[in-house]
Amino acid sequence: MANIKSQIEYPVKCKPALLYTYLTDPVFLSQWFADKVESHGDLWTFNWNGEVVEGKVVDKKINAAVKFELDYHQTDEYIQLQIVVDAITEEIELLITDFCEVGEEEDLKLLWDTSIQRLHRAVGA
Repeated sequence: MANIKSQIEYPVKCKPALLYTYLTDPVFLSQWFADKVESHGDLWTFNWNGEVVEGKVVDKKINAAVKFELDYHQTDEYIQLQIVVDAITEEIELLITDFCEVGEEEDLKLLWDTSIQRLHRAVGA
C-alpha cells in the first residue's frame, strides 16, 4: 500500500541563510535532525539511535529548499525541507514534506514536532 504525503509548517525565527545551513550541512543536521549525519559525495548517512539509513540529496535550491531520498522511501517518496518567506510579514516558515502510512499522520507530526524543538534550540529561535 502506498504511503500518503504529509506537509507540516513550522515558524522559525532566524534568517533564511542560517536556516538553510541547518538544513543542508551534516554537522548542523546532526544537532536536530538525526543523531549523526555524514556526507561522502553523493552518499549521505543518517544515524538515528544506532540505525543507519543511507540517502542522497536529489534537489537543492540555495537558501530555499533541500530534498532527500532515503533508502527506506518508496518510489516517488522523499523528505523536503523548504524555507517559505511570507511576502508581507517576512516571517519564516519551514515547510516539511514527508510520507507516512495511512493513520500514522499524527505520529509523523509528533516526530517532526520533537525535531523542530531541537532545531529551535540549535538556531536560538
